[in-house]
Amino acid sequence: MGVSRPPSTKEALRRRLEAEIAAYLERGGQVQQIPRGVSGFRPEAAGGRRPLILPRRPATRTDLSALAAAIDRRKWERLKPVLARRRKGSRGRWTIVYDDFGEPIRRVWEKE
Repeated sequence: MGVSRPPSTKEALRRRLEAEIAAYLERGGQVQQIPRGVSGFRPEAAGGRRPLILPRRPATRTDLSALAAAIDRRKWERLKPVLARRRKGSRGRWTIVYDDFGEPIRRVWEKE
């Protein structure tokens, strides 16, 4: 197993990257500036190769907020009678039934 090194900080990574760039430029390397968006959308900028990012036509979107509101309305209409029944007869409480040794067996709803 290899020895694990502590993780580098952002500042250490930045310094290392700057040193690597300086060494590359000292050896005669050159950095070519390409305007933003050119290399990803124009194949001729990439030397005639296929572009890395393919342009797509914007997707058409369908507004579903009216449909979602209709579904919520139908759901509420279906639940309204159930909730009303619960409110009317909700006087009571849950009690726990224990066995002879004091262990809980089940819960029972007791009306007051």
